[in-house]
Amino acid sequence: MNVAKHYENQRAPKPAVRRVIKRVEPKPKAKVYTLRNLFVLGGLMTFAILFGQLWMDSQITALHVETENIRRSIDYQNLVHTQLRSEILDLSSYSRVMEIATAHGLEVQENNIIFAD
Repeated sequence: MNVAKHYENQRAPKPAVRRVIKRVEPKPKAKVYTLRNLFVLGGLMTFAILFGQLWMDSQITALHVETENIRRSIDYQNLVHTQLRSEILDLSSYSRVMEIATAHGLEVQENNIIFAD
């Protein structure tokens, strides 16, 4: 008896399992070139161009300021150079040498400066 039950359990048909395969429908691709997207892209490009233009204008202005500062310093150096050159010419004249020598108690004899006793 036990063998018969065991034999029946082995031979009992198993219920068939049905596999259901769900088909996934592909999502429709989003349109990249819609009118709204083109307007947004155009607005971003316009903003980028305007921002770049403002940045370049500020850089150019900074360069102009620096150039003018350098020109002013060159002009000042030229003025100082001219003043020093004129002072050197004044000091190198014979009459100026005579004035300085007599002011300090020295004598000038035949283009030689000597101490006066």
